[in-house]
Amino acid sequence: MGNKYLKLAQKHKMMKREIIKQSPGRSDEFGNGDNESIKYVSSCNSPEMLSMPLRIDVGFEAWRHGEGYCRHRNYPVMALELMLDGGANYESEEEKFRLEPGGIALFHRNRNSFFSTGKNDYYHKLVLILCGTLLDSMITSLGLEKCSHLFFFNMSDIESRFRKIMNMVNEKRPGNEKIVSCEIYFLLLELSENYQKMEFKSRPAPLQKVLSYLEHSLSQVRRISDLSAVAGVSHATLVRLFNTHLHSSPTEYLLNLRMKRAENLLSSSKRSIKEIAWECGFENPLYFSTVFTKRHSYSPRQFRIRACHFPQEKL
Repeated sequence: MGNKYLKLAQKHKMMKREIIKQSPGRSDEFGNGDNESIKYVSSCNSPEMLSMPLRIDVGFEAWRHGEGYCRHRNYPVMALELMLDGGANYESEEEKFRLEPGGIALFHRNRNSFFSTGKNDYYHKLVLILCGTLLDSMITSLGLEKCSHLFFFNMSDIESRFRKIMNMVNEKRPGNEKIVSCEIYFLLLELSENYQKMEFKSRPAPLQKVLSYLEHSLSQVRRISDLSAVAGVSHATLVRLFNTHLHSSPTEYLLNLRMKRAENLLSSSKRSIKEIAWECGFENPLYFSTVFTKRHSYSPRQFRIRACHFPQEKL
C-alpha cells in the first residue's frame, strides 16, 4: 500500500482524473490533481514495521489551490487528516462537514468517503494513513468508530504529534518501529478524549453525572445499579439515556470503558496485570484476562508486548 501512495504522489500533479481499482469493490478516484502538491512523504515497509500492531502505511503533507476532489470506496486503511490552513468539504457515511484549521477528519477502514475543494478554495494539511492488526479493535474500544471529525483549539500540540510520528518513520532508525506504534496509540487516545469531551457537553445532567463518576471511580463500580444511584434515576431511565445518547447499553459502555482503561495502562505503565485488572473494576484478574482476550484476540500480556514491548511479569 505504501509504495502505491508514493507512486501516486509522484504523478499526482499531472492527473486530471484517475480511478485506481485496488480490489473488487474498492477504488480511489482523484480529480484535478494538477493544482495539488504533495511532499515530505513518509513510508517504511521494513519487516519490523510491518509486524507492528499499529503502524503508518504512509504520511504526507499536501497543499491545494482551486478545484479538486478525492473519493474512496471501501477504503482499506484508516486516514487522519489534520487541516493546518484553508479548508475543504468532507463527506463520510455519517455526515457532511467543512474541515477548517485545527480540524481532523477520520476516514475509517472499509467505508466510503469523499472530500472536495471549490475554485476559490485552498488547503494545507497533514495526512497519516494507519493500519495494523490492532487498529480496528483499538478504534472500537476508544469509541471512535462513529467519529468522522474533531476540532482542536490548540492546533500546535496535535500538529507536533503528527510531525513527530512522520519524522520517526522517515528516519527509518532501527528500534523506532515500537516507539512509532506507541505514538500512534497515544494519538488515537488523544483523539478519543477530545471526542468524549465534545459529546459530554450535549448530554443530559443525569448521564453526565454517571459518565463523570465512571471516569474518576471506575475501580469502584461493581453493578449497574450503582450507576442508577449516582444518576438519581431508575434503571429503566438509565438504560434509555444510554441507548439514546450513547447508542449502547450501560453494560456494554462500562465494558468498553474498562477495556479502554486497560489498554492505556498496559501501554503506558509497568503495573502488574493484577493491579490493572483491579483498577479497571475486575476483582478477578483471570476473568479480566479472559474478557480482554475475547475482545482483542490477544491476552493482556501479549497486548503489552506487541504495543510497547514491555517485559512480561507474573500475575
